This record gives sequence, C-alpha cells and structure tokens, in this order.
Amino acid sequence: MGSADNYSGLVGMVVRGEADVVLASLSISKGRFRDIDFSSYVELFAWQIYIRYSAIQFDIGWGTYVLSFDVSIWVGTVGLLAVTTLALWLIHRSKRHVPWDMVSLPDIFFMLFSCIVQQGVPSMPATYLGRVVFWLFCFSCVILYTSYTALLTSYLTVSTKTPPFTTFNAAVASHPTWQIGIMRGTPLLQFLMEAKGGDYAVLSTRLKDHPHLTVSTEEEGVARLLTENYAFLTTNQLMTYMYRKNCSVKQIDINLFPSYGHMGYAKNLPFAGILDMEISRLTDGGVLDRLERRWWGRKIPCEDPEPFTHLDFTHTVTAFLILLIGFILASFFLIIEKVYKKCLRNRKKFFVTPEQPKAPHSKKQQYGATQSANTIPSSARSRILTPLDPLPHFSENEVENYCKPPHIRK
Repeated sequence: MGSADNYSGLVGMVVRGEADVVLASLSISKGRFRDIDFSSYVELFAWQIYIRYSAIQFDIGWGTYVLSFDVSIWVGTVGLLAVTTLALWLIHRSKRHVPWDMVSLPDIFFMLFSCIVQQGVPSMPATYLGRVVFWLFCFSCVILYTSYTALLTSYLTVSTKTPPFTTFNAAVASHPTWQIGIMRGTPLLQFLMEAKGGDYAVLSTRLKDHPHLTVSTEEEGVARLLTENYAFLTTNQLMTYMYRKNCSVKQIDINLFPSYGHMGYAKNLPFAGILDMEISRLTDGGVLDRLERRWWGRKIPCEDPEPFTHLDFTHTVTAFLILLIGFILASFFLIIEKVYKKCLRNRKKFFVTPEQPKAPHSKKQQYGATQSANTIPSSARSRILTPLDPLPHFSENEVENYCKPPHIRK
C-alpha cells in the first residue's frame, strides 16, 4: 500500500501525481511533510466544533431571582448593614434618655434588616445625627434595589443561550449522548494521538474503534449534525465560507490546535520558489486579507429567533421557592420560641414556693387583725384555711349570720 492510499481529496491527488498545487489552506503534519511540500503561510486557522442550532436551549433556569444578586450587591448589602449598625450603636450609646432598642446592638441590627427587606421599622433614631445616618442608609438601599432590579429585568427579558457543551473536555465527556466525528484524510487524528491529555487520547481511541464517526466531506458531516446528536470537528475556514448564511449550524469556539495554513506542492516542484515569492508579496501587501473579506464577506451573527423570552412558571418559580423557604423558617422559629417559653414557665413554677402570710407591723394593723378575728364566728374560726386545705362547707345560717352587722349577730 503506497502513501497515496492514505490520503483523500486534494492531498491525495497531489501525492498520486494528478495535480501539482493544492489551492487550499493545509496544516502541516509529519505524514504530509514526508509526501508533499508546503508554501509559506497564507492564513491562521483552528479546529472548531459544529452542532445544529436547534440543540441550543433558550431558558433562564430555576435560579433567576438568586442569580440576579451579583457579587457586588451581596458585598454592598452586608457592608452597608454592618457599617450602619455600628454607626448608630456608637452614636446612641453615649446619649441619655435614648430608648433601649436604639442602644442594643442586636435590636439596631434587626431594625435595619427589616428596613432592607421592606418590612418597616418599629422606631426611629432618637438623635438628629442618628436620623442623618438612617437617611443615608435608606438612600443606599434605594441604590441597591435599583441595581438588583436592573439585573433581574435583564435576566427575565433577554434569552440566555445554553449549548450542550462549551469546551472540548465537556464535548468528549458528553458521550454517548453526543458523538464527535471528523473528516477522513485530515491530520486531526494524528494531532489527537500526539497531543498530551487524557481527553485527546480518549477521543482518538474512540475514532479508531468506531469508523462510522468519520465522514468523507464537509457536506456529509453537516448533514449528520443536522439530523442527529453529531458534533462535527473540523477547520473553521471552509465551514465559515460554505455555511456563513446558514443559521441552522452553530459553531462552538474551542480553538483546538491553532496553526498556520499553507498551500500544498508536489515534491520537488520546479516553480515552487516563484509561487512562494508571489504568496509572500500578496500577504505583505494585504491583498489576501482583502480577498478574504470579499469572498467570505463580513461575519454577521445569526439573530436569535426569539430574543425576548415569555415568562412562564419555570422563570418565576424561584420567587415562590424563596417564600416557601421563608415560611418554613418562620414556622420553625415560632415553634422553637413557643417550646422555649413553655419550658421556661414550667421551670419557674417548679422552683417557686407558696407565699407565707405576713405578720402585721404596726399596732393599728394588729388591732384591725384582732378585731377581724373577733368578728369571725367560733364555728368558722376553727375552719381557717391553709393553702393546702380543701375548701370548707358553711351552712346557710352561718353565712347569713356572718353577713349581719356585728352588734346584731347571734
């Protein structure tokens, strides 16, 4: 088997002697360098992954309201709350006749926190300096609300592209859901075998063990990626030219194996030096760049079919989840507070002893006590209760006699 049997397309034609020059951009590999010659570079290209555009999802996800909190908003909220709490505490701790909730550090913290979450404040600072600080705090809260609302609006109204993968490693790991294929006759398989890295070795082994993943032409590769979960790994210059106006094909920018492109010559071509001199003159004069813009045209990105999303339950469910979490936490703390207060009351009731009757101090109190004792009938006096005695039973005559004035009692 000769070297010509290892190539297909334009390179195979030059190796077999059917052509002398390859008017295309080729990358240099060890096998190609042994069989053909190369000109000076004509462009810089890289290997990219191409998938069908319909595989890209346009959704916001379940964390819209949470993701809208940027790192700067989190830091600003926590810093504003801490600084204002400390400032109000330092202002009121040295003042007299200040309510206790304006001196207690936890009370000040929860007052400002309730203001941030727009629940109102139970009281206002007592001093003018404290009110100025509180006014600045409220003004800063308005700025935080504005920043958060702007981010939230952008999340809710602008579509977010979510491709199945964005890196080469993720594309290799997506197997078997997604299969990566290449075109036969390209040096990409050799590049993968020589590259250092586990993902390169995995993909090269997979391509050798499954020949059906390789295609003969770009057209065949595009036809497969449009009809199945097939990721076509090829160079960007040909795909960009052939499908520059086809929005059904999406390029995943991985920039794999960037290299210079060269024209191919037959071995020991007599006029190769003249061609190299002319190519260098065109490159240095900017002629090749102008020709590329004329032939390839300007890169106009494909517009999204729906740049604005329609709000549904999946976009707003996070708000209900936050309310549900708040309700669960509030119920939990309410139960804990009720149980704690009940245990505290039971503990106080267990340690409190019965109150003993106090002895009269003054003579007037002693006389009143003696007079009260003399007015009690002898039958009822023996029934004076103690805290542990059961309730006595008086007859109707005793109750009626006791209710009469002392001078007519029997």
